[in-house]
Amino acid sequence: MTDGASSALSTFLLDGSPGAETQAALSTFGQFVGRWRLQWTGFNPGREPDRAVGELAIDWVLGGRALQDVWTVPGRDQAATGAAPRGFYGTTIRLFDPTIGAWRSTWINTTTHRVRRFIGTAVNRTGICGGSVSWFLPR
Repeated sequence: MTDGASSALSTFLLDGSPGAETQAALSTFGQFVGRWRLQWTGFNPGREPDRAVGELAIDWVLGGRALQDVWTVPGRDQAATGAAPRGFYGTTIRLFDPTIGAWRSTWINTTTHRVRRFIGTAVNRTGICGGSVSWFLPR
């Protein structure tokens, strides 16, 4: 692959933001577009939690029809603490499906080779539930 091919993929992938007609529905995750520093905690029964500082980047992809995020835990310049840190490096593609009124998501973890698919919906404007995975947003 040449540098030109890599640039071409970025150009196609990171192409656009959602149209005005879909922005309200897409704001559940769309509000997080940007680059974030995060504190991750992995809970282990019978042990102290693993902790790490990580990075998260989120942007519109595929003509504004989907969101993609990239997680790096621990961050590229950080070390994890705790017994056997369970860091990860992965990505999620999310798209809003208006026929079910929810987000369809696919998570790919390149360190564990795990792929998870789930459906997420907003909960009381402060949470997002996706089956066994939930996110809660600070007020």
